[in-house]
Amino acid sequence: MEIVAAYRKNDLFNKYLPPILGDIKEVRVFEATTTSKDIRSVLQPLIEAKQGPFVYISDHTCSLGRLGLETWWFPGIRELSLDEVFTEVIYDSFRMKEFQEILKEILPLVNPSPEKIIIVEKRIADHNPGRCLNSKMHAKFFRHDSEDAERGYAEYLKGCITGIVSGASIVQIELLKEAMRVANKNDLLVVDRHALFEETGSADIDDWQASERPTLLCLPLETSLMHISQLQRHPFEFEFHPEKLAQQFNKKMQNLV
Repeated sequence: MEIVAAYRKNDLFNKYLPPILGDIKEVRVFEATTTSKDIRSVLQPLIEAKQGPFVYISDHTCSLGRLGLETWWFPGIRELSLDEVFTEVIYDSFRMKEFQEILKEILPLVNPSPEKIIIVEKRIADHNPGRCLNSKMHAKFFRHDSEDAERGYAEYLKGCITGIVSGASIVQIELLKEAMRVANKNDLLVVDRHALFEETGSADIDDWQASERPTLLCLPLETSLMHISQLQRHPFEFEFHPEKLAQQFNKKMQNLV
């Protein structure tokens, strides 16, 4: 069976995906600056030209839904989400099943005592874990292009954080640039890496933290975990071991081919 893989570059994928996808002949890797429109112009004709069943491996950005393509247009396609692989490894590594439990472990490592927590609504639902875990949470926030979904997921995050952090006010603001007008270096910004890139041109947390800016909890959680691991801040042993990612990836592939 033919296999096609496609994803847009970021620090996490650059580090971990090449060895996992190394045996796949047809891999399309897009620069971080590539727009969804340009990605679609490359991938749609490629997918349409396929004859018979094939496996399509992608990140959220290159997924059929994100590109505005309907699965039923391509009856032979079998999709595998790369974001799902990372999410499942996180949940397995923490031996936890609830997003809030993992958040409780991570927040103090990012900023143990923020004065204020600002949740940036724009694109915040793009990597919600329910999307990857097929949970009821995903049913509430499945429309990544919906302002209501973004606001609703931001409210869900606010509820999670309220139960973890005490003494800090928590507010929701639509855009990162608006949040930066009211934030100081002691605050914590909760933002999706898609929104961070769209507004700053970079999703590099190291560059961000090198300046006098608020600390970031950058979603999805794997992005923040990689940064925490690099800083060696964590009291727990966590790393995206290539073998763990490969095992999870191969397990999912076996169900498709």
